[in-house]
Amino acid sequence: MVTQSLVTVGIFLALLACLPVALKWIKQRVPGNQADGNAQSRFISALAVGPHERVVTVEVGPQGRRVWLTLGVTAHNISCLHSVVVGGENPPSTVLTMEPSVGPEGREYAGPHSVEGRA
Repeated sequence: MVTQSLVTVGIFLALLACLPVALKWIKQRVPGNQADGNAQSRFISALAVGPHERVVTVEVGPQGRRVWLTLGVTAHNISCLHSVVVGGENPPSTVLTMEPSVGPEGREYAGPHSVEGRA
């Protein structure tokens, strides 16, 4: 009788131990799950503009209708600064780069410049 109780408890514990693996396996096979390579969003870049502020670019949307969002991210807020529609897998033809230029006082500074055709 004691052996039967121990076997029952052992089977129950084995089932509990296998439960997370089984749930992960089921989740991967459910239609509509985007956990595989066709993710709905993709991180492109980030730039720290302060101790708690960042400018982040992400790619979102379904395949064929992708959009790059440039977001201003702070500790308390996320705001969309700009959006660009991207066709298919190709990035937009205009890329912002940080290159030195001359300011109004004649001093050089690094600022954003639009460069056509650069990827």
